[in-house]
Amino acid sequence: RTQVILSTYLQHQFKYRKLITTFFGIRYDHHPLTKENFSPKFSLISSPVRGHTFRFSVGRAYVNPTIYISYNDMEFRFNIGDFYMKGNENLDPRIITSYEAGYLLELHKKVRLSANFFYNQLENLTGITTEILDLAMVFNDNGRETAWGGELEAVFIATSWLRGFLNYSYAYVEESIIDESGLEIDREVEKTPRHKVNGGLRANLENGFSASLYAIWVGETFWRPNMNEDPPIVELGEVDSYLLINARAAYSFWRRRAEAALSVFNLFDDEHLEFPNPPSLGTGDDEPTYVEKVGRRITGTVSVKF
Repeated sequence: RTQVILSTYLQHQFKYRKLITTFFGIRYDHHPLTKENFSPKFSLISSPVRGHTFRFSVGRAYVNPTIYISYNDMEFRFNIGDFYMKGNENLDPRIITSYEAGYLLELHKKVRLSANFFYNQLENLTGITTEILDLAMVFNDNGRETAWGGELEAVFIATSWLRGFLNYSYAYVEESIIDESGLEIDREVEKTPRHKVNGGLRANLENGFSASLYAIWVGETFWRPNMNEDPPIVELGEVDSYLLINARAAYSFWRRRAEAALSVFNLFDDEHLEFPNPPSLGTGDDEPTYVEKVGRRITGTVSVKF
């Protein structure tokens, strides 16, 4: 299959001293199946008082169906008969409309505090419908998602050789899907963690030594299969929250053009899952069968710049 896609874009930036900066851009695309699509974006940055910065942006973007989804025609042979997977040339492009706002406060050039918020709407998510009479699965537009949240962050310079950061983020995602009977179901997408906390310290010494220590905490999640049933036929399960500590130490030499480093991922070897691991179905075995736990990983590197 061959597809010819025509695109063009226009952008404009306006500045009024250091008080206001605006940016506007728009892109036009013509796709042989989805026809005309526009992707506009507008952003505003304002610093009315020294050390205080506000920003706001709104935009729209899209992703056209892939050639595989549009034209797929696969046949699966089983003892009881043949089963087909069919593409769909009438799908709409997946569209996201996003809104973002943020505030930045700088204190004495050594402390920076920021708050950022977002709200996203995703439409025309691609799903699969089973056509029992035709013994086929067909791609279709079967849902939408809404996501909103924000992040709080503090960045500081403690000394000339030590700096650090701490941030907290929150995200809530909800989906609306159409089940096999045509009913619309609203539910939370629980595989996205609601809460995350990150923090770290980094030291750079004049003698060439450097070191960093980072901590990452991820809240619990619940995963379900990508099915239209609610509740789904098989629930993959819950993933507990976990804390990850990563460390790195390095030494620069040869006039800072070479570096030897030692990195440790998961410093305290806190084995945990990042994806659910249900027991073997029908075997009575409670041990994990699909996914391995994440453990400690140690890496040594030497790099040279020419």
